[in-house]
Amino acid sequence: LTLKVQLQTLDDHCTIGVSTLVDCGATSEFIGEEFVRVNNLPTRKLERPIPVYNVDGT
Repeated sequence: LTLKVQLQTLDDHCTIGVSTLVDCGATSEFIGEEFVRVNNLPTRKLERPIPVYNVDGT
């Protein structure tokens, strides 16, 4: 299932229109590194990295 949504950054409230994939089996929200780079989205390093696994546990 895909939806068209508006993303808004928390720091400068910049808005970006995108199509998103809704995955009912996902355990969190994810965004691709290339999307972040292309759209110049700000990032910050977390104190503790969040482990990410494939559906098969790898």
